[in-house]
Amino acid sequence: MSIDIERTLPVADRVAITELYARYSTSFDTGDVPGCIELFTEDCTFTVTGREPVAGTAALAQFFAAAAQRSAGTHHIVSNILVEKMSTDRARGSARVLALRVDGETVRLAALGRYRDEFAKVDGRWLIHTRCVDSGVPDSLVGAVVVRPD
Repeated sequence: MSIDIERTLPVADRVAITELYARYSTSFDTGDVPGCIELFTEDCTFTVTGREPVAGTAALAQFFAAAAQRSAGTHHIVSNILVEKMSTDRARGSARVLALRVDGETVRLAALGRYRDEFAKVDGRWLIHTRCVDSGVPDSLVGAVVVRPD
């Protein structure tokens, strides 16, 4: 596989976008709704496959507030991050995501799938413009026990 130099972002931009993935996971996992919202453009779109898209930061704040209540104890693990330049202020990225939820002494599957993202550089800062969360498991497995004491 060859590298397309035209689509390669400068190292500082790659680091900033990789850090954006980490900041999102940390903010979501700690229930920091304002911290999540500040990572998105005002005209953002957030879609979970099979559900209606959430558009704009006001709607996204409501979505994350509800998610924070039902997702307490969630830990996101994000890996296999790929990023490519679309223009000087736009980039596209994808990452694999595994989210586990600690429920007392039981660990449950919260999510397994992939993020497909578009990023925009606004005032020198990379933000998420669109995020699509594709599930890698059927809904029947969400909440399944991964680990529990015997």
